Amino acid sequence: MSRGGSNGVIPSKDGYFRMTKNKIITISVLLGTVVLLIGWDIYVYFVGENVDMITAVVWNTSRDHPIVPFMVGVVMGHLFWGKEKDVE
Repeated sequence: MSRGGSNGVIPSKDGYFRMTKNKIITISVLLGTVVLLIGWDIYVYFVGENVDMITAVVWNTSRDHPIVPFMVGVVMGHLFWGKEKDVE
């Protein structure tokens, strides 16, 4: 099956930065998640108790279970370590 004339790639003017439909969906989901988490933190800050904020829950969980910050470091290392720039 064809995804359009360009294999589902949205062409760019300079030809370097290629935005596929999947990349657009991924970026949209990530940004939406970040906006929702920030919105929830703001809502809880003004309406609930500060101990219910996402940052407080993560902080307390990290103190009780040190594997949490370790796993965050593993994920960040996996995402960014050794990654070369796609575009110069």
